[in-house]
Amino acid sequence: MDSYTKFALLVKKSGIILWGIFCTCVLFLFVILSLPIYLLRFVLIVFARHFHAKSLGNPITSLGTCFASEFPPSNQKNSPRSTVVATFVIEGEVPMESVETLIKRRWFESETEGEVINLKCRYPELQQYVESWMGFLFWKQDPEFQLQNHLKTHHLHSDTEMEEHYCSFIEDLINKTFVPKRSPWEIYIVPNYQNELYEIQNEVNTLLAIRFHHSLADGFSIFHAVIEHLLGTPLPLPKLFNPSYKQFYSTGANNSIL
Repeated sequence: MDSYTKFALLVKKSGIILWGIFCTCVLFLFVILSLPIYLLRFVLIVFARHFHAKSLGNPITSLGTCFASEFPPSNQKNSPRSTVVATFVIEGEVPMESVETLIKRRWFESETEGEVINLKCRYPELQQYVESWMGFLFWKQDPEFQLQNHLKTHHLHSDTEMEEHYCSFIEDLINKTFVPKRSPWEIYIVPNYQNELYEIQNEVNTLLAIRFHHSLADGFSIFHAVIEHLLGTPLPLPKLFNPSYKQFYSTGANNSIL
């Protein structure tokens, strides 16, 4: 081995060592700088649970904070950037009263005390809105929560341009702001929905458009809550592929995908 080859190997090993030292230093600095923030967050969570348990709910997760940061009053006038809209087509006519009753039965538990009906929510955040407290975001109970505020009816024009109206309707749902001090979700019931893909023996179809903010849940959680808990239909989880690294290195590593 000549001197040039030895020098190249030495530079390569030195580069790997320096890169490892650099990554270790960055990780160490990240831990040092973020540790006080997480400690403060932990103290505030404990304090909130003991002294503000009636008003403040669970803290919003770190990932949820990335989406919920647009909720402080300074940003509420802008169009939301993290709105998710999921649509479901149901055969037949679905009255507003049926949807309300189903939500109370499947998403809420009714507790009657005399003439007062209290709704205990399976998903507490459906009755809460985002509130900033001591520099961190929490879910806060809506004292004036009413299910009717989150259920709406929308009518699309019954003509050849219904698909165009549908796209415009969904676009409006994505771009419109949520009502302040109210849980960021809504369900729109669209009766007499017509689409060539869903015309089954000329039956009447109903479109359910569920609009929610990403800080409330992700798409799969909403599908799980709607399909399984609300509609009572099992939602099987897809089987995840468990790769065999031994098989990959023995058969697939040398195969090009190009």
